[in-house]
Amino acid sequence: PYMAFECRHDLASTYDPKQADTWSLGIVLLNLLFLRSPFSQPSAQHCASFLAFSLRPVAFLMQAFQGLTVEVTRFLCEHVFCNVTHGERRRITPREFGQWAQHLPQMLGCTLESHRPRSPWGNPRIQLLLFRRR
Repeated sequence: PYMAFECRHDLASTYDPKQADTWSLGIVLLNLLFLRSPFSQPSAQHCASFLAFSLRPVAFLMQAFQGLTVEVTRFLCEHVFCNVTHGERRRITPREFGQWAQHLPQMLGCTLESHRPRSPWGNPRIQLLLFRRR
């Protein structure tokens, strides 16, 4: 699923690796957030999920990944998972993807405080195990 559509189908003699990397970063992001990929491979002939995505990308992602906002979903469809095979569109660069992703918690309606990793040292059970007198 990480291979970009244009690479999977060998649609041109060359491809832009940065654009292909951006596709892969989008798949990685969905895996990190939801612990699964949107489809098994970017092929409508071999994957029913990709066929559904290619027909209605925003609707597919919104239904498949509960919690994605319309803003995030549209951005992914228009700038990350867009079709670049005919040269009419370009994906954002991996650097631009990273800059966009820095604001993802706010775009998903999360506060930074609620998603800040907690230190294990603050957990009372860990403290009890570490500092218990023998």
